[in-house]
Amino acid sequence: MPIRKITGIVGFYLLSLSLSAQGAWWVFFHDKGDTSQINLHSFFTKASLQRRAKQQISFDIFDYPVSQAYLQQVIPYVDSIGYTSRWLNAVKVYASHEQIQAVSSLPFVDYVEYIDETCVARLSTYNSTQRKNPLVKALSEFQLERLGLTGLKQMGLTGNGIRICIIDAGFIGAPKSSGFIHIFSSNRIEKTWDFIKKDENVYRGSTHGTMVLSCLAGMNDSLQTGLATGATFLLARTESEFSENKREEDRWIAALEWADQQGAQIVNSSLGYAQPRYNKSELNGQSRMSQAASKAADKGMLLVNAAGNEYNSTWKTLIIPADADHILTVGAVNPETDYQTSYSSVGPTADGRLKPNVSAPGWVAVFDDASIHTVEGTSFASPLIAGLAACIWEVWGDTTKPLTLLEHIEQAGHLYPYFDYAHGYGIPHAERFFSYRRPFACFKTELVSDYLIITPDSLLMQSISTPPLFYFHVQNKGGVLRTYGLIAPDSASPIIFTLKHDAHKQKKPDKYELFIQPGDIIRLHMNGYTEEIAVP
Repeated sequence: MPIRKITGIVGFYLLSLSLSAQGAWWVFFHDKGDTSQINLHSFFTKASLQRRAKQQISFDIFDYPVSQAYLQQVIPYVDSIGYTSRWLNAVKVYASHEQIQAVSSLPFVDYVEYIDETCVARLSTYNSTQRKNPLVKALSEFQLERLGLTGLKQMGLTGNGIRICIIDAGFIGAPKSSGFIHIFSSNRIEKTWDFIKKDENVYRGSTHGTMVLSCLAGMNDSLQTGLATGATFLLARTESEFSENKREEDRWIAALEWADQQGAQIVNSSLGYAQPRYNKSELNGQSRMSQAASKAADKGMLLVNAAGNEYNSTWKTLIIPADADHILTVGAVNPETDYQTSYSSVGPTADGRLKPNVSAPGWVAVFDDASIHTVEGTSFASPLIAGLAACIWEVWGDTTKPLTLLEHIEQAGHLYPYFDYAHGYGIPHAERFFSYRRPFACFKTELVSDYLIITPDSLLMQSISTPPLFYFHVQNKGGVLRTYGLIAPDSASPIIFTLKHDAHKQKKPDKYELFIQPGDIIRLHMNGYTEEIAVP
C-alpha cells in the first residue's frame, strides 16, 4: 500500500505496527534529477546499443539510472538499501515506519510503498524424475519436432547470434554437463550475475536453471533437447530454490534491467508469485513486477514467461508476471494429447486479456548437472518457445521487433485463430512462419432451431488412428471467452450442442450446452481447421 507523503495511511500503519519495526519499502522518486553528466553510451554494452539502433529505439528517461544524489540523501534515514530500478525510478530500502515517514517527506520523493516479504517465488517445476528414462530420446525428439526442428535444421537455424538471458534460481553443474559442452567450449556464456550473493558465480543454488538452459540449447551427440543451440547466453540467478530466506521481486526486476543493459534480445523467466502475496484481482498487469515485464518490449526484448503450475491448487490461475502485457506467456500441454496438463495455470488476466498466449510440451527430456532425465512443468515449456523465437529472430534479422515476433508466434499456433484460456493459440510450429497451407474443412456445421450440429468428416475419422480433439469456445462482444472446452470424438457421428439463449448462466453447462447472447462469436476448431459462427 503506498504512502503518499504524510497521510492518514501512515497513521494506520503506526497503530498496527511498532514505530521501530523494520520493514521493506519501495521509495519512488519524482524524476531522475540532473542527468546532464550521464553518458548512456558507456552505461549500456555495445550489444545493447546495437539492438536499440537496429530497432530504432531512442533513449528515454527510463534508461537513466536512479539519481545518485537522491540515493545519498535517502541513505542516512534508513537502515539499508537494496537494488534500484531505473524503469520504476525507485530504490528498495529497509526502514522503520518512523524512518520511512522522514524519507517520504524528502522533496524529491513521490511516494513510498510497503513490500510484503512473506511469500516465496514459484519455480514452475511440477515434477522432476531424477533418473534416466528409457523413453528420454524419443521424448527429446518429440519436444523439438512438435515445434519444427526438421525444418529449422534444413534452413540451418540454431539461434546463432541471438543473446538470450535466463533469469532463474541457479545453474548447478552447467559447465561440466555433457549437454552444454558446445556452449562452454565456444565461450557462449557471455556474462553471469548472482543477484543474491552479488558476484558472478551462478553455478550454485539449484539445477532448475540448468534444466531450463537444456530446454533452450541442450545437445550432446545425436541427442538434442533445445532449439537454440547456436545462441549466446546471459545467466542471472535471482532466487534460491530451497533456502528459507525471503525471495524478493526487486532482484527479478534488477535482472531484467541488467539483461537490457547487456544486450539481451530474448529473456526466459520460469519464476513468479501468487498467493499469499497477491490476490487474483491483482493479475491485471499493474504489479511492479508485471510493469517491469511489459517495459522489456519497449526496450527491444521479447520476454517469455511460464504461466505457472497452479491449476491443481486453489489458485488455479496465472503467476505474476505471467499476467503482464506485451510478453509471451506459455502454458504446458501433455505431449501425448496436446491438451492442457493437469497443473498448467489458466487465464485470463483479471482485466480479461488472453493468457497464456501459446503452449508447448510440459513433459520434457533435459540435461542437468549429472544426467539426462525427464521433468514436468511450465518452466520447461517456456524455454522451448524461447528457443523457437531465437531461431525465427535469427532468420528475420536484427530489425525484428519483439511485439511483431510475439504476434507471429501466436499466429503459428496449431489452433490459430481459435484460442482458449488453457492453451492460448496452441503450439507454434516453425513451418507456419514460412509457408501457409490452406486447412482442410474437416467438419460441417448446421444451425437448426436451438441446436448447433457439427459433423466431422467421415474420411478423416476413418483415416487416422488417434481421433483429433474438437475445440470450441464462445466469445462475447468484449473479446472475453464466456466458455470453452473440447471433445474427443471417436467417430463421424454428429456432435450436437444445445444453444441456451440466456443473459446469465444459471448453472455450469455440460460439454454439450452453450450459453449465448446476441453478438457472441462461436468458434470451432479441429485438425487445423477453424470456423466461426456469429450469434445474431
